[in-house]
Amino acid sequence: MPGRFCSEAVFVSFAGVAPIPAFSGLTGKHRVDRGGDRRLNRVMHTVTLVGLRLDPVSRMYVARAPRVSEGKSPRDAQRCLKRNICRQISCAMVLW
Repeated sequence: MPGRFCSEAVFVSFAGVAPIPAFSGLTGKHRVDRGGDRRLNRVMHTVTLVGLRLDPVSRMYVARAPRVSEGKSPRDAQRCLKRNICRQISCAMVLW
């Protein structure tokens, strides 16, 4: 439904892909929100894994800066890719 989500941030939060700050001392990291629709989050996870395996664009997205080349873990790179896929879906929903 086009009118259900008023912004990209609301959809990302609903999907359970929104980053949450997890600071510990001087280290600033983010973790994934555990809330949201778990089925949608599972679909996003599956799309991410298939994209990493088969899609060269997804592989380039994960490999380029500031992901793995700056020392982020592969899990952090997957989180970034999930959020990017959610952005693409939310833009498609607006155009729909």
